[in-house]
Amino acid sequence: MILVWRTSREPLARRIKKRNNGRVSEFLQRVQKAVEKRKLFSRGQKILVAVSGGVDSMVLLHALYSVDPKNRRQISVAHFNHRLRGTRQ
Repeated sequence: MILVWRTSREPLARRIKKRNNGRVSEFLQRVQKAVEKRKLFSRGQKILVAVSGGVDSMVLLHALYSVDPKNRRQISVAHFNHRLRGTRQ
């Protein structure tokens, strides 16, 4: 097996960001189409997003905010720490 190492003058973080921007954009477009198709929200509607602080909650919050670029909806965030997971070290 021969491994070929590519060298690039562009920093790794920037290359990863470019690659992932396409995926994020595609995901947000799918979310927006689903919201529009199902008519989930109306103009000016108030939305309360309950988050745990985990990655999935933050993605949900980001997606809902991103698919409404003109801020026609009022998005509020609620978080309650139950302290069920203990403390992290």
